[in-house]
Amino acid sequence: MELERAGLGGNNGKSAERMMAKSTNRSRNSSDLPLRQPTEQKAEAASLFAHWLTEAERNLDFVTSTGYMPVRNGAFDFIDEAEFTNQGYAKLYAALKTMQETYTPLAEVRFTDYYSKVHALYDGLRQMQQELPRRAAAGEDVEALAEETWALFRSIR
Repeated sequence: MELERAGLGGNNGKSAERMMAKSTNRSRNSSDLPLRQPTEQKAEAASLFAHWLTEAERNLDFVTSTGYMPVRNGAFDFIDEAEFTNQGYAKLYAALKTMQETYTPLAEVRFTDYYSKVHALYDGLRQMQQELPRRAAAGEDVEALAEETWALFRSIR
């Protein structure tokens, strides 16, 4: 078998030939066959399933039992009526609904060197996070520490 000669046959003692035979014994329409392009019928079925799963009430049923966030705004309309088996989920969705109703989402800013500036800020904040409690406990002025932290933010240009 070609896979064995190429050194790809050492799968926990299974020969590539046995693995290939197992793979080819599956239906020719099996989605787990390698390099298989989806058929138009499969693409349509996937689309229908995605639309079905994301209908407002169905999506709410799914997310309240799994902890995922709703993908449609309409699902939030029914959150107050949902029954939760997990009180942690109930609190999560109350917070999510507040966010959905009152927050304005912003797109991530994109400009040259954006990530290098974000990393510089985070590195500085991590370092300060370790130092500031100790320094405050040692009696340094909290207002001066806050100003130092603000200076870090202003320094990222």
